[in-house]
Amino acid sequence: MPSKLFYLLLSICWLGCTTVVQAQSDFRTGYILPLSGDTVRGLADYRGGVRSAELCRFRPTAGAEVVAYTAAQLRGYGFAGGRHYRPQLLAAIDSVQYQAIPPPQMVFMEVLVSGPLNLYQMRSHTGVDRFFVASATQDTSRPITELIPRRNPGSDYLTRSYLRASLYRGVLTGLMADCPAVQVAVASVPFTASALTGIVQRYNACRAPAGAPVSLRSTARSGQRVRLGVVAGVETSRLSVTGASFLEKGNFVSTRPVVGLGLTVPFASISEKLSLRAEMLVENQRYSDAFIGGINYGPSTYEQVRLNLTYLRVPLLLRYTYPTGKVRPFAQAGVSYAQRLSFDTTVQLGRANSAGTVEYDTAKPLEDAAGSLMSYEMGLAGSLGALLPSIAGRSLALELRAESSSGLINASGIKSSQQRYSALLSYDLTK
Repeated sequence: MPSKLFYLLLSICWLGCTTVVQAQSDFRTGYILPLSGDTVRGLADYRGGVRSAELCRFRPTAGAEVVAYTAAQLRGYGFAGGRHYRPQLLAAIDSVQYQAIPPPQMVFMEVLVSGPLNLYQMRSHTGVDRFFVASATQDTSRPITELIPRRNPGSDYLTRSYLRASLYRGVLTGLMADCPAVQVAVASVPFTASALTGIVQRYNACRAPAGAPVSLRSTARSGQRVRLGVVAGVETSRLSVTGASFLEKGNFVSTRPVVGLGLTVPFASISEKLSLRAEMLVENQRYSDAFIGGINYGPSTYEQVRLNLTYLRVPLLLRYTYPTGKVRPFAQAGVSYAQRLSFDTTVQLGRANSAGTVEYDTAKPLEDAAGSLMSYEMGLAGSLGALLPSIAGRSLALELRAESSSGLINASGIKSSQQRYSALLSYDLTK
């Protein structure tokens, strides 16, 4: 039954991570801005960065027909409490692939900061984030200015030092000339979304008249950043042995705490619903059992086995997270590797005397009785869980996990495996 339960859970997790992510729609509360008239509110399809730049799929109500809009058909669209997109004319040169794109094309760009100076972001088809700036009064019939970190290394007419120049700083320096206090800080701004957002926000605050509102939209979405956290829980493990071994008659079950660290790496360039979960867990299993009649022994013999096993386990899991709601379910599936930290094993052979009392021989290590032991394990793991409402802006997750690994005995004719079932609580240390 435990093996069947494990494979059932693993199958469910793979379905969640593969077939569910192929779903074509994820409609959320949002709006569109028609070329004329007022804002139309309804449901907009929440897609990845590449698709969001190409199309807006919208319907006014849940049962209405879906209409797809290009950037030339709208003044913008967005989501309640989330992303906002505006149409901009993209230049005829792709700064990522350095290829001509004739003619210039209208695309949707995400608004990162709006005010006297606007900052936009667009994801290329290669998964690279591109950044653009435009003043609030810029003519939209002209291509928007891109912030480029460096020139194309293939341009022979440029010197090596010019190739390495951070051109985006020169653009920002020119645009911020009317605010010297902010302009001087441009020289040390790295080419990241958070840094570019911060410098444009500072400039807009400098330019805004006293008391005038400045609209700021930050890219600091927790779901798109690498997050480090702690993991703690309880784990029940079962050791199974088959073949020509006295251990096959034992009933080895252990319930122990497990602690460690976890790292969540988003796959925003593919889908915001996908992420990679890596953990380092310290876990301990303590098995103990006494049973009658081991292999090659008579019915009046007894075996007493004690195993104290400590591993450093590293699961690597693909996670699919349902994107909306205060409680967001997720499914995970992947592989795990465990390295032995310590083994403390004893085996004792006992016989019943005439009084019926079992007298045990001197304890010896398991290796002497069962053959060599593996120093590592490989396994498959799957889990179901949910992201809970955050605490102080940090994510909290609860999950139930199942794992089947290769066991610990390395001897011909003997097969061993370990099944683990755990309840884990994880808490992010970073926002």
